[in-house]
Amino acid sequence: MKCKPCDGTGKSKCADCNGDGLGYGHGKCMACNGSGLIECTQCDATGKVSLFRWMNLKKAE
Repeated sequence: MKCKPCDGTGKSKCADCNGDGLGYGHGKCMACNGSGLIECTQCDATGKVSLFRWMNLKKAE
């Protein structure tokens, strides 16, 4: 099943910079290296999850 948080891309928005790629003082974000994206932790950056895990993610929405 396609991972809902990353929409199957394996990447999710960086929480440190809110996807902007800019960190404190408007320099490059150190968590995502300025890309604004990090590996999705829900699917381990694969973009796919098992049916059981997908149903649990659906409940959490």
